[in-house]
Amino acid sequence: MDSIAAIAPVSSPSFAPPGQIARPLPVYDLTGAADPLVPLDGNARQPPVQKSVEQWARLDVCPSTPKEVSARDGARVLRYGPGRGDSE
Repeated sequence: MDSIAAIAPVSSPSFAPPGQIARPLPVYDLTGAADPLVPLDGNARQPPVQKSVEQWARLDVCPSTPKEVSARDGARVLRYGPGRGDSE
């Protein structure tokens, strides 16, 4: 992952690597609550979206509790960070 500066999964499972990462990797995850292919609560084939988000936050050594940045028209923005190297 040394050549990747950041990732931004959009309506896609985001499987975090096990263990540790060599350097911080900023992650922007965008998932819709009504998405039938990537349900927020997961299904038999994939874990809940929140589990993946929390794993990336741990890898970047971010606080375990996010801050709500905004909530408008049914959309919420949560931010984990700052973490190692000011990652979010």
